[in-house]
Formats: sequence, structure tokens, C-alpha cells
Amino acid sequence: MFWNKYNPVTASNIDTLLDKEDVTLQNLMDEEDMLQECKGQNAKLIEYLVQRSVLEELVTLIITEPPPAEVETFRFKYANLACELLTSDLQQMNDSLAVHTPLLDKLYAYTGETPPLNPLVASFFSKAFGIMVLRKSDVMLEYIRAKENFFDEVLLHIGTSAIMDFILRLVTCPEPATVRCQYKEWCNEQRLIQKLCDLIKPEHSEEQQSLASQALCDMVKILRDQKFNREEESTDTFRLLASLEAEATVTSLLDNMFLGQRSKSVLVSGINVLLALLNTTRPNAGDAEQEAAFEADEEEKAAEESYADISGTIKALVPRLKDLDLVLREPLPVTSMNTTAGKLDPPLGNARLQAAKLIAVLLETENHDGDLVLAKLGTFNTLLDLFIRYQWNNFLHTHVEHCIRAVLKCTPSSSGSDERPLLNHLFKDCQIIDRIQDTFSKCKNTDQTHRPGYMGHMIKIANDVASFLEADSSEDLVKNFTKDLPEGRMEEWHAFVLNDLAEVNMRQAADMVSGPAMNTSMDEDNGFSALKFPTDSSFQVAFERHRLQQMANNFERFALKNENFASHNASADNRFAKVKLVRADAVDMQGDSSLFDKIAGEKQPFGEDSDEDDDWEYKDGSGNVFLGSPPNVPSDEKEEASLEGHSSSDEEMDQSGPAKIISASPVSNKDVIGSATNDDGWANFDEAPVSPADVAATWNISSELEPWVTEGGGEAGFENSSEGWADFSSFNAASSESSATVEAAAIVTGLSNDISTTMINTTTAGTSAAN
Repeated sequence: MFWNKYNPVTASNIDTLLDKEDVTLQNLMDEEDMLQECKGQNAKLIEYLVQRSVLEELVTLIITEPPPAEVETFRFKYANLACELLTSDLQQMNDSLAVHTPLLDKLYAYTGETPPLNPLVASFFSKAFGIMVLRKSDVMLEYIRAKENFFDEVLLHIGTSAIMDFILRLVTCPEPATVRCQYKEWCNEQRLIQKLCDLIKPEHSEEQQSLASQALCDMVKILRDQKFNREEESTDTFRLLASLEAEATVTSLLDNMFLGQRSKSVLVSGINVLLALLNTTRPNAGDAEQEAAFEADEEEKAAEESYADISGTIKALVPRLKDLDLVLREPLPVTSMNTTAGKLDPPLGNARLQAAKLIAVLLETENHDGDLVLAKLGTFNTLLDLFIRYQWNNFLHTHVEHCIRAVLKCTPSSSGSDERPLLNHLFKDCQIIDRIQDTFSKCKNTDQTHRPGYMGHMIKIANDVASFLEADSSEDLVKNFTKDLPEGRMEEWHAFVLNDLAEVNMRQAADMVSGPAMNTSMDEDNGFSALKFPTDSSFQVAFERHRLQQMANNFERFALKNENFASHNASADNRFAKVKLVRADAVDMQGDSSLFDKIAGEKQPFGEDSDEDDDWEYKDGSGNVFLGSPPNVPSDEKEEASLEGHSSSDEEMDQSGPAKIISASPVSNKDVIGSATNDDGWANFDEAPVSPADVAATWNISSELEPWVTEGGGEAGFENSSEGWADFSSFNAASSESSATVEAAAIVTGLSNDISTTMINTTTAGTSAAN
């Protein structure tokens, strides 16, 4: 086993048992993993199984019916396992069986048992013998050739389905193809087809008749498939198929069906064989790729070969159509049958149903001789009478509909004459037009809750007849059919087509689901293109107000109503209200990485505790607010310098950027901001100054920032730099107050980050208050 091979923990007990000298086959078969070990190529187990004594015991198990057991499920345990071992497709075992002829004789001796055979044991024999035919075809062909009455002994048990499968294995299983041809030639020499046809007789059981018929039908399909897909270099003559399709074989089968005492099972079995012979459908005929591969001449050749396959069957069948018509007219004695729709006395029966199907298939071959015979016999009158009588048998209705359709599309005979005997029979003798109109009239005038079950097929027949009569190609034929009709009959038909039939067709063509059609998003036009939506925006405004009102109600429902949190939130809102005076783009820090590093180095490292954590802003003498700790300011003055109601926290110190910067300059707002602000006092980033000189002039920065500007008005260090980098050699250390001022201007660009941080802190404080 796979899981035993790769799992060192789990070990099989098979090897342990094989090490014992007194081990028996039954001991090994009691192990659950014996079959897996055998298929897993356990060398020690295979060496044990290929011993002649062990093989003989295995063969004995599969051909001997076990005695009754207390538990029926365990009765065939060892026989089933023995069959699986023999058919496990082990080359060593197949070689051992092929070499030991006495073992094959013992296996073949099972065919000498008295019928009926046990179906399960027969299946064991069929599988074991079939695997030998497949893997040792040459040896097994010589072996069965040596048996004089091989098929006589095998066909004696044809009533068991496993034996029928074994016969089909002889035709299909042998490999290679050359050996398979030898098997089929030998089967033809042994007259296998004729022997199977002889089993379809009343003196044999229904099981034998049915399975013999099934074997012949399967052979037709298999052999035609092999012939159609044969290779070009194939030497197969397909004599077995030719013998099956021969006129003599079909005649022999028809004699068994109609001569002597008629039997329902014989009729049904024989008709099934005839239907298989008349079936011209090629394997994989629906494959689009294969159809496209055929050229015009190849299609014509395939059609000729197809007709040649059924020519012998038609020649033998046409003279016996009178017997087939008699089956329709005079049914075999059948007991009455009570159904939910009423009592059937007599029922239609499977024999008459299969006879109607055979006639429909024969009409599709367009054989002129067959049409003449059916027209003389008046078979269509019989079929239409059965059509009306058995109103709930839709299988019969389907076959009758196919018969009428085949007649309407039938082409003229190959002799060149336009004579179509079945058309005359259908329109004149059967009066198909009157039958159709009478059926519709009865269905329309009766007060029945449900219409007859054949009405659906009758509507199709009426449409086919109407299409045929209106076709231009059938104009001359229509004149010939209608010249003997009563005057005004065709006018009544045209009125029926335009009124009753048209009404029925319209009703059946209507959608089953009432109401407007349902469109999906995949449709190109969803039906909204024709709608005129209002252009007034008042509806949109009203909807927006409603939506905002709903949102406000939801916020009020889930809002926190803690008083401390509310006061803190108000304080935070006041702080944000003053941020609008910030000049966020007053200083261009792009490229001044060294200045940023210098300023960042002066900031207090993250994580250090200090008493000056709360001293993060102060005011100078002019009333401007700056960030940082003012130099030489006592702690009491630092507390006074802080804003009223402000309290700092460690979380706020951890965030980069200023919390708030308030401009208290005596200069008016317009003079300070200039055109860089809008009417509401917010910064206008499109027209903000970008040079440090403009920043100093606009914000009234102390003269201690003069090292940034040269005497010529240029920026310090840029005119002496050969590579475009600033030269800070003349930069003097500024006081802590001026450093704080530069820091305020430098990190103004972090305003958005600080606003987000303050909002987070506010939310955190509100959540804490709520908790």
C-alpha cells in the first residue's frame, strides 16, 4: 500500500504470515490489505500466488458456488477476492495461467454446468476468462480453437448476462488488431451470428431471446464503429459484419418472428435487431470538427456506404411488411389494464409500439418499394386509428408523427417519375385534412377539462401538412391531391389554417411567464432610455436633506454623552478654529535636509520623560506664539505662558509637528497674509510666498534669522556653492528663542499630521471618559 510504504509506523501483516511455513491462502485472504499489497507489487506475495497449487485454489473459488451461509454478505467473500486477485492484471499471474493448460481447462469446465448459472459466479468466470483473452490473445485463441463445441456450450448459458458479456469480449477485447481480426474470422467460421439468431425463437426462454437480441445489437454497433475508424493499412475484411448485415441473416430472423406461433417477446427482440441494422447514424456524427473535415466527395462516399449497410435488411424486410401490418391490426392476446386514465382493453402492447417505430425508421430510408407496399396495405389508416384510440400513449403519437413527416418530405423515386404512393394514400385514402379538422373541432366543442393527450402531436402534424401544401415545390402535387376533394374543402382548410391553427400557434408561442419581460444588467438597453427624468434639482436637494437628517439621527443615537468628554471636545474644537491662520506653505523646506536634521536634533528624543513636557509653546514680546521651550524662563513663567484650559499629554508629545500656532501680531490679517488667504481667513496655497526672505518679512521674524539672507538679497551660501548646495559656514548659532521660531516655520508643513493626531487624542479621551 502507498501509505504503508511511506509510513514507517504502519506495517502490513502479509510479510509476517508469508514467513510462516504453514500459511494458507485463506489466512492471507483474511487480511484486509491483501489486495492492495498484490496490486502494490509485493514480490513475496506475488511469488506465493503464482504457485500452481495456489492458482488452482483461486480458480476453484471463482467457479464454485459457495454453500449458504448464516450471513449472506460474507458468502461470496473469498470468491470475490479470488476473482480480484486473478484479474489484477499481474503479468506473472497471467503467464502462469497461460502456461498451465489444466488450469484453463478447469476454468473452462464451468461452461458445462447445468443452466441457469448463478449470475455472480458467472460474472467471476467472465472476468477471469476475459482478462486472459485480453492479455494472452494468441495463447487463448489457440486454446478455444481446440474446443469443437465452444460456442454451443457457451450459448447454452446465454440467459445469463455475464455470458453475453463474455461473447462480446471475444469480438472487442483481443489485442493487437491483427489478432482481433483472427478472432472475428474464427467467430464467423463458427457461425456465431446464425446461432444467436436461432436463439430468438418461441421455444427459448424470454431471457435467452432478449440477451441474444442484445448481443446482436451490440455487435452491429461495435463492428460498424471498428469499420468506420479502421486504419488504412488494416487487413480486416469485416466478414463477421457482412454476415450480420446479409439478406439471408435478416430473412432467417424474420422467419423466426412471423412463422409458426407468434410470440410477443420474439417480435420485440427481432424488431430491436432490425432497428439496429437500419440505424445509419455514424459514431461521433455530432462532432463539429469531424463534420468539417469531410469533403463533398467523402460525404457522398460515406452516404453510399451507409446505404450499403442497410440494403440487405431492406430487401429482406419489404416482402414481410404484410406480417408487420398484421401485428398492428390483430394484436396478440393481452389482458386488460386499469390505468388512471381509464381501462385499456386491450392495451397497445410493446409489440405494436415497436412495429410502429420500425415503420417510421423504414420510411426514413425512402425506399420506393416499401412505400408501395405500405400504401397498398393501408398501414397509415391503421396508425391514425391507433393514434386516436390510445390518446394517452405519447410514444405511439411520436412514431406516427415521424411517419407522416417522413412521407411529406419524401423525394421522388430514382426512376424519374413523380409518383409518390404514400402521399396519395395519406391525402386521399386517409383523408388527413379531414382528420385534422375533425380533431380540432371535437377538442374545441367538448366541455372536457383536459384536452386529449395527442393534441400536441396533432398540432405539429397540422403545421407540417400546412407547410407542405403552401410550398411552391408541391403545387402540382396539391392539385393532383385536391382534384377529387369535395368542392369548398380546400377553402375550409385555408380558413382553418388562418384562424384556428394560427390562434393555437400564437397561444403556444407566448411566454410562459406573464408580466413584463425581465431584463438584466447584461442587456444593452435596460428600458430606462425612454424615461424622462426631471431636470429640477429640488428633488435632489430634498433627498440630500433627508439623507443628512437620517445620518444625524444615527449619530445622536450612538453619541457619547459624558460631560467631561463634551467639555474636552469643545476645547479641542476651539483649538482647531485658530489653525486657519497657519501659513502652511510659508517656508519651502525642499532641499534643506541639513537644516531639518539640525532642527530635529534639537528636539527632545522620543521616550524621554521630562518636567518640560508640557512647555511646548510660549509667546514672545510681540504676542507671537512659538513652539519649544523658551530660554532662561522659570517654570512658573512657563505655566503662565501656556494657553488657558490647555493640558498636554505624553501622547501629544510623541507626535511630530505643532499642535497649534496662534498669530498674535498687531499687524492686520490682510497685511500678514496678503493675497495668500481667502475671505474666510484660510490659507491660499496657490499664491503663498516661497522664499525665506518673504517669510521673514511677512511674519515679522526676528533679525537673528539674518544669516539666512545675504546683503544682496540672495539666500546665504547659494551663490558660493558650485554644486547647488547651501553653504552654512557663515551660519551663527542662534538663540534658543530664534531656534524655536525657525522650528515653527520649518515644521509648519506637518500641520495635517498634527490635526489628525489631535483628533485621535480627542477620540481616545472621549472613549476613556465614556468607559
